Formats: sequence, structure tokens, C-alpha cells
Amino acid sequence: MRTLFLDSASREHSLALVEGQHTLLWESLPSLGDALLTHLEAALRKVKMAMQEITRIACVTGPGGFASIRTAVTAANTLAYALGVPAAGVHLSDIWAVRCSAFAKATCPSGWRAADRQVSGVRLQDRLLWLHSTKKTQLFVREFPAFGENFSEPILISLEEAKVLQGKYVGELLEEHKAALPGCLPLGRECIAPLEEILPGLVESLSFTKELILPWYGREP
Repeated sequence: MRTLFLDSASREHSLALVEGQHTLLWESLPSLGDALLTHLEAALRKVKMAMQEITRIACVTGPGGFASIRTAVTAANTLAYALGVPAAGVHLSDIWAVRCSAFAKATCPSGWRAADRQVSGVRLQDRLLWLHSTKKTQLFVREFPAFGENFSEPILISLEEAKVLQGKYVGELLEEHKAALPGCLPLGRECIAPLEEILPGLVESLSFTKELILPWYGREP
């Protein structure tokens, strides 16, 4: 299976091509607007793949800017329809959850949930936060118990409400949000698997259908 992956929810927009257990190509994009098709065609040439060889499309559904999320989701739906292939959406926090749990499992392949096991000073039974800044006074939060089991749902809270949060976090925060949340410390990069490494497993876990992908904004426009 050859999967096209689009992400306009992260600050760094990206495009990737995945085949089987390998990420053939991952590229940062300046935007996912009108030039997306041009970028995609160039990416396909790099891996010597024809557009018609894409068999699935995965797209990050949010959260993110309304325009950027809408653009990527529309592009994914349009390409899926034109190529006659199934598509699937994935929430940004789910990607971060896999990146953290993949590292924990690889580092502690046996008994990695044990209370006495640690990864770079983070006990594996501790709760890990996913934080994502949206407006200057708001951010999304989600908890990852035991690096990926029994997730709670991502919710939008005010910066004032977030000030009580404590613990390690992954995600993308504005600098002013970082300063306002002294109890939240970033999880070390060494604890986070690169996106390119987890993409093959991630896309295999998704449910691809011929239904339209829907954007996830998590708040009113």
C-alpha cells in the first residue's frame, strides 16, 4: 500500500509518502495551499512514483488554523475522490501519543509499564500532557496515561485554567504560554520518536474508507 500523508495542523506543514513499513519521503512545506499539487508532483518524482500509484490518503484533521486545516482536508478529500482511493483522518494529539509510546516501548521492550522503569527521568506510569496553543488566551490539552492507554479526549481550556497543570508535556506552545505554565516542562527530544519512524505503523492503524474526512477544530469558528 502506498499512502500519501498530509499535515497542516502542526506549525511545520508537511507531506509524506509511505509504502509498507517504510517512509519513502517526508518534506516540510511552506504551505498547503494552491501549490500543494505542485509539491506533491515533485515529491512523487523524487521517489519515482506516479500519482495513480497512491492507494490511500491520510490527513491530520486538527486542531489548527481554520484555513490551513480546511485546505488540507479539502485537498485530501478531492485527491481521494479523483484517484478513487480510501482516506482517513487522524487527530494531531494521536500522532504525539504514538511518538511517545513508540519510544517507551522501544526503550523498555519488556515490562515497560512497570512503576520502577524510567525513560530519561520520566516514570512510565506518570501522566504525560499534550499541549497545543491556539489563541493567545486558549490552548488544547489532553492527558496520556501510561504513554498511550485510556486516553482522555482533547479539550480547549483557557490559559488561566491551564496554570494549574503540572508535569511533562509534548506538543506546540507559544512562548508566552510556556512562560505562563511553570509547572509544565517539555519532554526531552530523546523521548520522542521521529515522525518518519512512526508513520508506517500509524497509517496502518487508521481506518480508511470512501467517506469524507471531516476537519476537527475543537472550538467555534
